[in-house]
Amino acid sequence: MGSRRVFVCSGRVRDLSLGSLGLLAALGLPMSLVACNESACEDGIGDEADDGTDSDSQGEIAQPWLLAIDEDEAGSDALIQISVVPGSEGEVTVLCPDLELSAGLPADTNFSALAVVGEALYASAYRETWGDTLVRIDPCACTATEVGGYGYELVSGLASDDGERLLGVAAEQGRFIAVDPQSASSQETTALTEAWGSNGLSRGDGDAPLFGINALSDRLYEFRTDGTIRAFLPLAEDFVSVGLEYHRGRDEIFACGVAGHERDLLTVDREFGGVEVVAEEVFTTACDNLTAPAGALACE
Repeated sequence: MGSRRVFVCSGRVRDLSLGSLGLLAALGLPMSLVACNESACEDGIGDEADDGTDSDSQGEIAQPWLLAIDEDEAGSDALIQISVVPGSEGEVTVLCPDLELSAGLPADTNFSALAVVGEALYASAYRETWGDTLVRIDPCACTATEVGGYGYELVSGLASDDGERLLGVAAEQGRFIAVDPQSASSQETTALTEAWGSNGLSRGDGDAPLFGINALSDRLYEFRTDGTIRAFLPLAEDFVSVGLEYHRGRDEIFACGVAGHERDLLTVDREFGGVEVVAEEVFTTACDNLTAPAGALACE
């Protein structure tokens, strides 16, 4: 069948390249995931979305949802889609009830970051210690496959630089790193100027290349792609874990992990530092990862 890409359709599905919904079921694909070409989804790449989202500067359509890995107390790792359509924020579709982990990843691994490079979905995971391993997520097969170790620890923030690299914050060593997503080979780009704990990282808007939140200082940072800090802003709430993603279609920073609201979806005011709950009890347990693909995700 060749390579496939997955579109999460918010409209009707048309012209399935696999022939029928029955074949999707036979292949074991979740009904919300459609292995198809670009014409199969009314709200896929190349189509105008009717939900208020906009195309970004690269011509991609910012899809009206977020992705997260939602980990429950029993050890299941569910890949979920979270609506950010106005009026429906926080509505959840379960794409994978429990990701199948590759050998070497412990059954109780923790996914502390989620990011997209091109059409590939990656996560930062626990192998021997917190945030030491890069993992590739296949949303069709519902698998989490180890890519390799970073050589750094507590990498709980990952983001794409809109190229072929991942960028991350390695809190244990206090370093900003560039990561090769094909091998997990990592290089320091900048030494961080303060102590970092749990953190989140996201690609930014046109003015700020990257956004980051440090749970130790409860600050929102604007980073350059080399890891140097452009600006920071104190936040009004106490973050204990951090999921962070700037959604280009909504022009908003979404976050999670505030004390007392660990299961809620939040927005962050990047001008004044306010934090607002937009949807309650979105996550099964405390949230610590978010991402926002701009379009299709590739199946391995």
